[in-house]
Amino acid sequence: MQTAGSMISCGLLVVLLSVGPRVFAVESSARMPEFSKALAAILDNSEELIEKSRQSYVRDVIKIDPHLREHAIDSITIYRKGMPILRAALPDGLGPISSMWLGFPYRIKGHKRVHTWDGDLEDFIPASASLSASPFVNFDGDAIPEVVVCHDNENAGNQYTVYSLGPKARVLGVIDAWRSCAQFVDVDGDGRCEALARDTTFLGWHACNAGSPMPLVVLKAGRSRLELSPSVMRAAPPSAKRQREILAAWSNACRPDGQAKGRSIFERTGKLDVFTLSPVVWGDMLHLIYSGNSNVAFRLLDRFWPRNAYTDSMETAETTKEDCSCKRVYTSKARFVKMFLGQIRHSPYIDELRLLNRGDKWLVK
Repeated sequence: MQTAGSMISCGLLVVLLSVGPRVFAVESSARMPEFSKALAAILDNSEELIEKSRQSYVRDVIKIDPHLREHAIDSITIYRKGMPILRAALPDGLGPISSMWLGFPYRIKGHKRVHTWDGDLEDFIPASASLSASPFVNFDGDAIPEVVVCHDNENAGNQYTVYSLGPKARVLGVIDAWRSCAQFVDVDGDGRCEALARDTTFLGWHACNAGSPMPLVVLKAGRSRLELSPSVMRAAPPSAKRQREILAAWSNACRPDGQAKGRSIFERTGKLDVFTLSPVVWGDMLHLIYSGNSNVAFRLLDRFWPRNAYTDSMETAETTKEDCSCKRVYTSKARFVKMFLGQIRHSPYIDELRLLNRGDKWLVK
């Protein structure tokens, strides 16, 4: 049986396993989540969440009762005026170390939010934050309390379901946090809770899971689901100096192992200039798009990728059925952009991303 101290590493991703929430700590030079030690200590709160979830909670006519087992809880019943309105249990098929817990929002005092295009959780959750004493939250601004019921999907991630606890419990939204976690906090001080999660549309897209970019999304309660909040996600574009630094970082990320700095990353192959495209490139592009700066993302790509250059790391073609050998396929910049846009259109937040980047020709339908 795995314990809180056991670890599995895949490339640069370190997964901490425990009974309860799966904590995914990322160590990467790509533009993946980068936390200060103080904030990382706060976010690694699985034991605190499990312990708090073992208690009963009451607000007015609402009562939450967990059903305990040896290590944690496997179901939760919620009552309104003494009558059950919700019973949530672990899905069938999960292993013995899986469990449920309640989502507790963070309390923040005196924090001035400053969101940057390449920022992450630290932009919204300061190191001084602490978990609320109560799991009751307010996502939609009405007088009916909500609660977040969570369970892990073993090593794949966690699922979070937001319930409104009216006379009949109803689902406000579901977050499937594959290879990631979600946090809950009122980021803009309007009295309504937001969810901080990851868009996993590019998980495993032409890269291993550990190296795949998963941009942060800030979600608010919408009419029928949790929706990305353009007003909170929008950030100023990087300065001209910062853009030059981004281009230099892309060159270093695409540089072949052992190649000295200063040498071209392009290899002459016949009449073509060929290079290996790193996920750092489309990771930064995603961060720019998810902060309302898609025009900057594609301008930087144009500056970085010469018109007559091709990458051989995006596609392969099988040559024979007998030995399943593959030949190199050279992908042009135009072809990459088409592939990239085709993938991002699978995002559950594509409509909000178009609103966030209104007027950008790249994200039109």
